[in-house]
Amino acid sequence: MSLINKARGGGRWAVILAGAGVVAAVLAVSGCGGSSSSSASSTNKSAGSRGTSTRAVTTWSLPNADLQNTRAVSSPINSTNVSKLRVAWRIPLTHAGGFGYYANTPVVGPDGTIYFQDLGYNVFAANSKTGKVLWTYHAGHMSGMPLGEGPNGVAVVGGTVYGEMPAYAFALSAATGKLLWRTANLAAKQGQGFNIAPQVHDGRVYLSTSGQLNGGLAYALDAKTGKVLWRFQETKSPADRSAGGTLGTGGAWNTPAIGPDGTVYFGIANPYRSIDQATEHPTTLLYNDSTVALTPSSGKLKWYYQAIPNDFHDWDMQVSPIYTETGGQPVIVDSGKMGYVYLMNATTGKLLWKTPVGKHNGHDNDAVLALHHKLHATVPYVYYPGTLGGVETNMALSDGVVYVPINDLSSTFKNKTEKIGTNAAITKGTGEVVALSVATGKVLWDRHLPSSAYGDATVTNDLVFTTTLDGKVTALSRSNGAIVWQKQLSAGTNSPVVVNGDTLITVASFPMGKGQKPEIVAYSLNAPAGGAKTQTAPTSSSGGSGTTAPSTSTKGTAIQVQAGEFFFKLSAQSAAKPGTVTFAVKNVGHVAHDFRINGKQTALIQPGGTANLAVAFTKSGKYPYLCTVPGHAEAGMKGVFTVG
Repeated sequence: MSLINKARGGGRWAVILAGAGVVAAVLAVSGCGGSSSSSASSTNKSAGSRGTSTRAVTTWSLPNADLQNTRAVSSPINSTNVSKLRVAWRIPLTHAGGFGYYANTPVVGPDGTIYFQDLGYNVFAANSKTGKVLWTYHAGHMSGMPLGEGPNGVAVVGGTVYGEMPAYAFALSAATGKLLWRTANLAAKQGQGFNIAPQVHDGRVYLSTSGQLNGGLAYALDAKTGKVLWRFQETKSPADRSAGGTLGTGGAWNTPAIGPDGTVYFGIANPYRSIDQATEHPTTLLYNDSTVALTPSSGKLKWYYQAIPNDFHDWDMQVSPIYTETGGQPVIVDSGKMGYVYLMNATTGKLLWKTPVGKHNGHDNDAVLALHHKLHATVPYVYYPGTLGGVETNMALSDGVVYVPINDLSSTFKNKTEKIGTNAAITKGTGEVVALSVATGKVLWDRHLPSSAYGDATVTNDLVFTTTLDGKVTALSRSNGAIVWQKQLSAGTNSPVVVNGDTLITVASFPMGKGQKPEIVAYSLNAPAGGAKTQTAPTSSSGGSGTTAPSTSTKGTAIQVQAGEFFFKLSAQSAAKPGTVTFAVKNVGHVAHDFRINGKQTALIQPGGTANLAVAFTKSGKYPYLCTVPGHAEAGMKGVFTVG
């Protein structure tokens, strides 16, 4: 799971390799595979295609600004005038998912309309000058599907808005929000569904599940009809997709990059495995924790580069790959929660360099050691980067420099059978933004921040922006990393920044205390003299606040339940005899949770919210309870309630 993408560090560590034998093993298992032949198809056949130039776009219509995922945009905002940004408008947010209210980058149409998708699955359009909401679309959450983890998000191409729900993809009219098409269910109810902002190019929509118990799947859909054109299985071996109790394998959380020949580059996520599984049943688990290059017409694998074979740390290669060129060759920059940035030849997948970023504490090569039966781990096993650390969110690239947001946060395996380490408190994490030379991988500067940088990097002119969990939106100088401008939002945030002309838009998305307000906020160089206008919140046809419950009955035994990151505390772990028990659940944490027991569960409960769940127990026995938000039970939100 990830705090943003899913909910995903400061000294600099050298690459630690335990002897020449392990070096050879790393080279053997982490290399390239598949054919290196390239497609001859054109890349510039549809709206949204921007060629291979690294020149910044002027309209941010795709999830990461352009097909190459550079997250660089031209605008009037620069270091000389950024201090003049003032709040122009606000849109309150009322619907949320498992990790706050919002986590992706808004996109902008050619007429200036801006499009959003919150973590409650609402898609809505607003006037980018005033913030007035023009229309809202809510596709409805399917029973049994996982709740929204994010980042989600949409793309707008050729007058159409493309997006996804947990089980399916859809297309809307950009002008009206009218549904144009919707696929059949493409994700199983078990595991993680779609949490990705799709890429659109040459008549195809590219997206992927975040993971499934039988392996994550990447898809290409026909942009006009939603018809499935091809699938790519992100866990190569069928045996690896379910062996040894693995909770899920592969998947992708972030938008793929498109090369000049149409090649599709996905960053692939992790398996959920324990130390015991990695040591007793080692396997490389291709193509988990990898970058893969796929042929656009067929989905055939061209090459892969695997960063972490036999992973058990939850070290995804989950951020969006970036396509660029350096030294006369096409290259892919990618990274993830393992806390390394990698440069690969875009044609062959050959590794050109890798650089550690953020905090590490000596466990980088434990998965490879386990693969070769050389790991002798002891518990508690504390590791950096943790499952919410490393490079959790997307990088930006401009002028031969890549800007990397980082989270310094640890996780701990308390025993060798846990499949997800217990995270340190997310509020205790610190952040960094690092600038690396694309040509050499050399660190050019490293700016440390007091809170985790869970916002993607965004570049315009001589500035790079990010946001931090404590609710600050920050502009750094691209030349040296100095903080040039900073504002405090109305709540914490795990959302990025988009720049649209003279306006910067970001989101207070992650309330962490009483009175904190989730909202979209726009800062403009030309804010109205009368002050900021707060617009009406987007509406939906179905609820999303998660503060109601199936029953409010208080008959029988009453049990108080506190839910936090990542635990349940019950006032009693048992009832003396069968009958009705009412569980009064309060979310004391910082992200949304629910509570399920004996076939019944609450709705999603937002931070500070409460829900009552009346459950009839007809016989004595032991009844497991858990939070059903993907990854939360594995992180510790589970237990057993005894009746009789």
